[in-house]
Amino acid sequence: MARIKRAWQFISILIEWAGERCSPHWLFLITKNDEANDWLKSHLTIERRWIRYLIHTAGLMLSLLAAALAVLIVTMPDWQETNDLWNIKKQYSITFLDKDGKVLGHRGGSMDTSYEFKDYPPHLVRAVLAVEDQRFYSHFGIDPIGIVSAFMHNVANPDVREKGGSTITQQVVKNIWLTPERSLARKIKEAWLAIWLEQHASKQEILKLYFERAYMGAGNYGLAAASQYYFDKPVTEVTIPEAAMLAGLFKAPVNYSPSSNLDNSLERMQLVLSIMRDHELIDDETLVWALGHDPRVRKQDPKPNEWALDYAYLEAMNIIRDRNLGQYRNFTVRTTIDNDLQAHADQVIKNAIAERGKDYDATQASLVSLGLDGSVRAIIGGVDYPTNQFNRAISAKRQPGSSFKPFVYMAALLGGWTPDTRVNDSPVTINVFGKPWTPSNYDDKYFGDVTLREAMQRSLNTVAVKIMLKFGRKTIADVAHDAGIKSELKTVASLALGSNEVTLLELTDAYTTFAAGGQNQPSWSINTMESNGNLVYSHLAQTNHSMIFPRDATIDMVEMLYSVVEHGTATKAQLSVPVAGKTGTTSDYNDAWFIGFTGNLITGVWFGNDNNTKMKKMTGGSLPAQTWHDYMVVAEGKEQPRGLPGIDIKPPTMIENLMPAEVKIKPAKKPKAAVIEPLVEPPRELNFLEKLFGVEQ
Repeated sequence: MARIKRAWQFISILIEWAGERCSPHWLFLITKNDEANDWLKSHLTIERRWIRYLIHTAGLMLSLLAAALAVLIVTMPDWQETNDLWNIKKQYSITFLDKDGKVLGHRGGSMDTSYEFKDYPPHLVRAVLAVEDQRFYSHFGIDPIGIVSAFMHNVANPDVREKGGSTITQQVVKNIWLTPERSLARKIKEAWLAIWLEQHASKQEILKLYFERAYMGAGNYGLAAASQYYFDKPVTEVTIPEAAMLAGLFKAPVNYSPSSNLDNSLERMQLVLSIMRDHELIDDETLVWALGHDPRVRKQDPKPNEWALDYAYLEAMNIIRDRNLGQYRNFTVRTTIDNDLQAHADQVIKNAIAERGKDYDATQASLVSLGLDGSVRAIIGGVDYPTNQFNRAISAKRQPGSSFKPFVYMAALLGGWTPDTRVNDSPVTINVFGKPWTPSNYDDKYFGDVTLREAMQRSLNTVAVKIMLKFGRKTIADVAHDAGIKSELKTVASLALGSNEVTLLELTDAYTTFAAGGQNQPSWSINTMESNGNLVYSHLAQTNHSMIFPRDATIDMVEMLYSVVEHGTATKAQLSVPVAGKTGTTSDYNDAWFIGFTGNLITGVWFGNDNNTKMKKMTGGSLPAQTWHDYMVVAEGKEQPRGLPGIDIKPPTMIENLMPAEVKIKPAKKPKAAVIEPLVEPPRELNFLEKLFGVEQ
């Protein structure tokens, strides 16, 4: 019954609205008063056929009315009526801190709900209504005239971007209740809820919701937040040109954002001002003045931690959803991000592209750095965040090439082979759908009888393929998934050569399984979450250091990856501490990788182009390994030096321990004498173990 009642309310509202706007010449069809009859008698000669036409017309209208009522009843969405409109789908406000407690930034939508409707300047209200909903005060939630107008415009201009017929009320409904999907079912729900909202909130309340909830670009929701962000002033003080610029943002906040697309924003502002003049909301003199006084947009200096904030925000939203924390609106989140390393990583990536990018025809790069427990220390998704916010570190799936081979070799180690197992490096042919496929090594060189260690050092393709033929494609895919690869791995013939696509983050995270001695903790960046001073989430309670691979097999793998850096394709990645890792280069030079680790950190680096065009023979052992080195020199310098699983740091020799301290010459009190004094206290007598392994300073 509730559905039928609501559907009839909808029909009644539509008839009432139509009745108010239709000519009396049409109203006689649904009335039986004397005036209608007198008009009929004076204008028409009533004949039998006219009576039949009227009866048929009335019957048809009743049939259409019944059909419409039935459709509305069926399509009516389920929702609970509530007067608490102000708290529905409100954006979360999240303050992020780095690992040391310093503010990284804010995400989740800056929203200022402190203003009443009367506080918004009248010229701002008029500007919004002029471009968004000119008949806002006369429609009942949906605008049939606007819908017909939009339909006619789209039919007449098929090559132009579609014109929408949504009212402000419909947009408020979409912002509060619905998803942005484009479907007929969603539009029907939107219409239903718009009519319901008009019956439960005043026009001013609906406008206030719109002014506070609409997305305005750059992470800002609502006019007040946008005014503060773009113009550095409260919304109550915006000028007419500033109001026109803000009103222009509703249509496409990204395309017309003053901070990233100023030219588009100014062009849109001029259009809004012209529309306001056409509707006599401003006069000619005001129009000329406004066009001559462009808003002063506050420059937003890009910060290197924007990539990390985007990633942490996605994780925070998942935690809020999975742990049912939606009742909270404001959060303070302590992350694992190292702000200094984030800035350093950003600069290293920028320098690499600026100084060497043209040499290799490379335009993009990304970097991820993790602790052994999977904690994200730094994440760089590209070269220029303000220009393009697509995070290549977490969203771009690319072929890893030979950087996938450790999972192939791990399958062999788990199958009983050792780093000293010998394999014949020679051409190999596989039948692929009836056609022969013969993968070759880099530069088409073959080395005959080699150990697995040597094959890893040289990144030999034929040996990887022979391991796959021995142990099976599914086994290798399972090993990779166990290590931490989340993407689908198709068991194709080229699986062992890294032909499946993965993200830099998941590949780097999978390497933590080797660096941590066989354990794996999926990557994470949020340590704690608080709301109003109360702890609502802690990662400590979620840790799971399960053993993925046996320690002895993992140590063998680490030893082989160590040899890649010491004697193989990644010598440019060498540091003063042990380093293990693997280079990766795709066959057409579309992607180049280096994933490496020390006893403290695992870092992955990728180079390529967004359009997937090939680079100029960039290998993983060239610029990626060098960039990894440039980042890790600083990153590792902040840590206590540690060895790798099965590989200890070489202790200082006895001679190094007994070397004299740094000295300097001081003038003695006697003019002709000079005294050599150490800068530190003289060393005490060392015992044998201290002489052999050194004394901790």
